[in-house]
Amino acid sequence: MGIKIAGIDVAALVNANIAPALSDIPVTLTKYTTGTRTALSASAGTNSTNQTATGVGLMETYGINQVDGTLIQAGDRKVLIIAESLSPALVPDTGDQLVIEGITLIVVNVERDPAGATYTCQARG
Repeated sequence: MGIKIAGIDVAALVNANIAPALSDIPVTLTKYTTGTRTALSASAGTNSTNQTATGVGLMETYGINQVDGTLIQAGDRKVLIIAESLSPALVPDTGDQLVIEGITLIVVNVERDPAGATYTCQARG
């Protein structure tokens, strides 16, 4: 649920009116969580878990004037996700995996709009 602005749930409004128009652009978000050590040995592995959510969004490339080679690298993509379209409700974070338009990307940075209606992810292949 998003933040209400002047009594209006903007996130619900965006989800109800914009998400259906993006239904042919599915986004899959996978969150990986590192588990605890499987043994007392420092060399033992961990049991990681993951959660997957599906939703809708858009992808675009960064403009040539935005690519600095450090924070934004050539090939980075901007992925806009309709927040309330994600089912189950997950919040993207650094290190998560996105699949959109058949491209698998790793989230480098995430911004949420003030109303909580969308997430804009900087993602790298």
